[in-house]
Amino acid sequence: MAEPLKTEYLKKAEKSLAEALKIYPNYLNALLLMGNAKYKLYDSVPEAKYYYEQTIRLKPDYFEGNFNLGCILIAKDYVKESIPYFRKALVKGAEKYEVWFNIGDAYFKTNNADSAIYFYQGAIKLKPNLGAAYYKIGLSYARYKNDYTNGFANLNKAIELEPTNHVYYEDLGVAYGMSGNFEAAIKTFEKGISIKADHAPFYNNLGVTYKQMGNEAKAQEYFAKAQQVAGQAK
Repeated sequence: MAEPLKTEYLKKAEKSLAEALKIYPNYLNALLLMGNAKYKLYDSVPEAKYYYEQTIRLKPDYFEGNFNLGCILIAKDYVKESIPYFRKALVKGAEKYEVWFNIGDAYFKTNNADSAIYFYQGAIKLKPNLGAAYYKIGLSYARYKNDYTNGFANLNKAIELEPTNHVYYEDLGVAYGMSGNFEAAIKTFEKGISIKADHAPFYNNLGVTYKQMGNEAKAQEYFAKAQQVAGQAK
């Protein structure tokens, strides 16, 4: 759908919902949909939040109100504020992997690795092939807990599930480098390049790795390549 047409439909929906709420101010679904419309039309957290909060006032355990409010808060970097709403959503939505994953993301973004891992694992129980959850678990172990064994295991599992996601190779390579396993880091970055050759960070990370190995000439070769690729992308 073209963007102008989508906006037109949203504005029509906004008008109809406003009329419905004049007649029935406590119409739960209309309040929820109005929150959705306000956010999509105006990218406005305060306006959307107002309507979602009205649904929660009427029904404190309302899954959609709590979950949607959590989603817009985390999307706009109100990360800590999102957690209580996601946890309330979990009461009614414990069978939905998205809730577990989003709580994991909130804890990950607040550097609470243990809680992040717990909730990502909860998402995996509901959706075993969720590569993004394994990826975030791997980062949690490697980046925040310096546990490279579990970090590598989970990052490699993410790649097994989503072998064309170049971001996974980038962070696995960085983790190998941080652990001092430079050869594994090089192989991982090279594999990433075979998937996405125009991703400049692969070349820059190869430069850093070779520099750490004492190979200055090779390092400068890859730093120059990183600049070239980045310039072509502009």
